[in-house]
Amino acid sequence: MKSKERKSDPTWVQLVLARGIAISTIGTALVFLVGYCAPTYHVLVEAGTFSDVESYLGGAAAAAVGGGVIGCVVLWPWISAMASELNGAPFYDGDCVEILVGDYRGRRVLVYDVWDTRNQVRVDLGEQEEAKIADVFRYCEVYRVAGEQRSILEHRRNARITGRESK
Repeated sequence: MKSKERKSDPTWVQLVLARGIAISTIGTALVFLVGYCAPTYHVLVEAGTFSDVESYLGGAAAAAVGGGVIGCVVLWPWISAMASELNGAPFYDGDCVEILVGDYRGRRVLVYDVWDTRNQVRVDLGEQEEAKIADVFRYCEVYRVAGEQRSILEHRRNARITGRESK
């Protein structure tokens, strides 16, 4: 199968969607919080006792937590699928990708293993990261780089030179 080619630099949308689970969780929590607080703000203003304020704040906290759970469980799968497609998924062994998040952000590396059922790839970050399984990224966290894709044969040759078995 031929890989999809993408522009060489990720857009700001792709960088935001790479952190999609946080965005969907926090965003939905804020929407629920505002949705609860806006119509019931008069309760806080007219509160005559501490129990009224306590009740209001308890409801606001419950709205924020409920919104966060809904964002994480309901919205995240949709956002993840959209971001993965935007970033060039599905990926294949030998694809050159740029990491969009974490300590390795901005690094361009080769994919050496694809976990389709989990929507994850393993990328070549070195033997230490491979041993710690710190080289695993979700499809939405990497971006296919056009024009820098190396052949699988070159990848295998480089792996043999460094002493690591190719996948």
